[in-house]
Amino acid sequence: MKRLREKMPWLFAAVILIALLVYGYWPRPVLVDLAAVKRGSIAMTVDDDGETRIRERYRIAAPVTGKLLRLELHAGDRVERGTTELMQILPMDPALLDARTVAESQARLAAADAAIEESQSLLASAESAAQLAEDAYQRANALHKTKSIATSEWEEAEHDHRAAQANLRSAKFRSLVRNYERDIAKAALLKVSNFSETPTDLPFKIISPIDGAVLRVLQEDSSVVAAGTPILEIGDPRDLELQIDVLSNYAVAIEPGATVTIEHWGGPKPLHAKVRVVEPSAFLKVSALGVEEKRVRVIADFLEPWEERQTLGDGYRIEARITLRESDPQSLHVPAGAVFELAGKRYVFRSRANRVERVEVSIGDSNGRQTEIRSGLKEGDRIILHPPDTLREGDIIEAAPSSSQIDALN
Repeated sequence: MKRLREKMPWLFAAVILIALLVYGYWPRPVLVDLAAVKRGSIAMTVDDDGETRIRERYRIAAPVTGKLLRLELHAGDRVERGTTELMQILPMDPALLDARTVAESQARLAAADAAIEESQSLLASAESAAQLAEDAYQRANALHKTKSIATSEWEEAEHDHRAAQANLRSAKFRSLVRNYERDIAKAALLKVSNFSETPTDLPFKIISPIDGAVLRVLQEDSSVVAAGTPILEIGDPRDLELQIDVLSNYAVAIEPGATVTIEHWGGPKPLHAKVRVVEPSAFLKVSALGVEEKRVRVIADFLEPWEERQTLGDGYRIEARITLRESDPQSLHVPAGAVFELAGKRYVFRSRANRVERVEVSIGDSNGRQTEIRSGLKEGDRIILHPPDTLREGDIIEAAPSSSQIDALN
């Protein structure tokens, strides 16, 4: 008994050592982010930066050679058609008003007359197309209410109607400007033809051809300007459109009528637009990394009224997401970061009783954020996001506190 008591401290120390060894080598759970497999459609999108631009902008140039008086207008000032005075020009001395000047003024008047005829033809064509699109849209609207046509056909008719109305507005603006240019050319010719040896001090006044605002002042100070010198730019800030520069290999998949979501533009909620045209010509652009890229301009029209986006101006940067297509609303999907490739096959790690289980899956479409799962998983399964390289099948895992937030975003 005495010998046993002498060995007790050693036995106690051995038990503690064994316990420490067991504790040290006991497998500890790995903290991982988990997300649930869910049902829903996945939108295949093209995401890129773009900018707003005024649909119709006009650069006002000096109609005659003379002394430009200092402009009183500044960028942002409102202008009214037929009322707001844009600039005043004092014609040059009579010694400089020779036969060549008269001939040039006559030629500008003839060109203005021809431009008016062209604008009238375009306006008539736009009015006819707008009326045709209006009739088609009304018929499609009536059939859509009774579910007699597919939603895609109704959306196509709505898009054609919007595009025709936009083209009609542009044609009306163009016609107004052409008439304005003819009036200026005619007034300039009268000034030149009737100029006497004792010139008057009456300036040549240019009045705004449209309702809108001054976009840029190109020449503000008083100076002598030649005929055709750009002085300022005007346009209607309410009539905005989107210009999105996408890679040419993505542009081939974008069709007119595609939905565009505008995010991070500075407002409280995303805006929406529809693609009006994909320009047929690409251009070369150097990326921020110095890589030369072929890009194509995609032009889209806003769907929200101006009152919901009135803080947007010309040339503002936006982030656009163009929807190409959507998957079946009943399809399964997981975050794209959960799928990994091994020996040419696709797998995910599934959580089963807090242990890792490797599951082979068949995938469908992916937009970089979500990936469609066609087989291998079922709704509600918990899968591991961004699994580390050291994770193996059978390892014990524990959900990280951030998993609930990831589930909410998924």
